[in-house]
Amino acid sequence: MAPGVPLLELLQLYYEDYSSGADIILSDVYPVAIGATWSAVYDTVCNTTYGCCGCDDCKGEFEDISSCLDLFAQYQGWIGGGPKTYLGVPQAFGNESFWSRYPTAAEEVTMNILSINHNAKGIVMWDYPTSAELGNMTSALARVLASRDVTRFLLGAPTVVLEVTSGQQRIDAAGWRVGNRTLVSILYLDYSALSSRVAVALPFRGARSIEKTLWGSNGWQVSQGQLVKNGMDALESNLVIVEWPSPLPD
Repeated sequence: MAPGVPLLELLQLYYEDYSSGADIILSDVYPVAIGATWSAVYDTVCNTTYGCCGCDDCKGEFEDISSCLDLFAQYQGWIGGGPKTYLGVPQAFGNESFWSRYPTAAEEVTMNILSINHNAKGIVMWDYPTSAELGNMTSALARVLASRDVTRFLLGAPTVVLEVTSGQQRIDAAGWRVGNRTLVSILYLDYSALSSRVAVALPFRGARSIEKTLWGSNGWQVSQGQLVKNGMDALESNLVIVEWPSPLPD
């Protein structure tokens, strides 16, 4: 029997009704290159009670994606019945109706990994065919995300939000720990490069080193229980495996 899979928007007032019989829930958030307050299609305002701008209740920011997945988890906690499996649906289209252009490769990576940081256990991009740039990038990213290096963490451990102790607000970080290793994902969600030092607290002290960089910059270092780096590029995304010298406590 095929699983029930609804596709839900950000502020979902009927979440319980739509999700009650679902096995998997997909997020319907496409924030890149929209006008979040004025509809280019209907020539009307868009606000919390009126209008359609292609991404309901969105601000036209990457955080629309993380807010949606976080809200779904919160709704599920309120109604009970056990957790649901969520999939991210990053925007891989554009230059039509509400969306003035396609996402760039960097924007596409950001949307994919941000979904995973907020507990999406899979990715189903909308839609195909897409641009050659996005096709090439998503092929490269898929090889990383579907590798054993990544899946053993994402599917074998709970998602832990990691605190950004130095840097600025638009850095999103998460971790997954299996044995004495932790997969760490760090995203910078701004379109301007960051020159200041960035520090992300690791879930346990005593980390030995970065064992492997799976995606992104090689500039991260382990220092005093944190991952640190001097500056980040615009829309920088990173996946690294951090190693501890011995098994960690549960």
